Amino acid sequence: MQIQFKLLTVILLLLFSGTIFAQSLSIVGGGNYTEVDYKQGSVASAAEDTYSGKLGFHVGAYLDYVLSKDKSNELVVETGLLFDTKGAKQEVAVSTLSVENNINLYYADIPLYLKYRYRFRSLNKVYIGVGPFVGVGLFGNRTTTQTIDGASAEEKAKIRWGSDETQHDMKRLDYGLTGRLGFLSPGGLDVSVSYDYGIPNIASMGDNIEMKSRVMRLSVGYHFSLVD
Repeated sequence: MQIQFKLLTVILLLLFSGTIFAQSLSIVGGGNYTEVDYKQGSVASAAEDTYSGKLGFHVGAYLDYVLSKDKSNELVVETGLLFDTKGAKQEVAVSTLSVENNINLYYADIPLYLKYRYRFRSLNKVYIGVGPFVGVGLFGNRTTTQTIDGASAEEKAKIRWGSDETQHDMKRLDYGLTGRLGFLSPGGLDVSVSYDYGIPNIASMGDNIEMKSRVMRLSVGYHFSLVD
């Protein structure tokens, strides 16, 4: 728990330091659809088809700074901090036996966007942004439900974070590319869709197992100015 607290403290300090230069703030929340790109070994295996996506959530904030603007166009740098759920669901069925594994991961993600905003005469705006993201695993769990002839038993265990294949389950560090498309009203309503494409293998379960995160979000929030 001390490691998670220290990592989260550093992330919060970085975010708060950005408010010195930020011109506006968006508080957001919404739903996630998360999955993992799972591979086992160098050739395709049946295990890859047993993984599917699952629903989750996120809450957080974005800070932005306008680099340039004219009558209808704005070029913006935006960063933020999101508390994100990630993970996937695995389902295996053989005869009268079925096993369902739910992998629930909770990350603090920091995206960085170069964003273009177009302003209509009505003052409504649409925007699109692309850039990198970095995420840190905070905590997680795995729930296994085994059903035999209609009788079910559930087992729950905490995720062990680290890089040792014999002792750990998942790696804390995640990073990759992210994109965001949205709408901003004059009243401050901010609605967007974003997608994170994770690059590193976040699994520590063995040298032949690879899991890469994929997260799609639907966000609704409130946008307001930090300057007069």
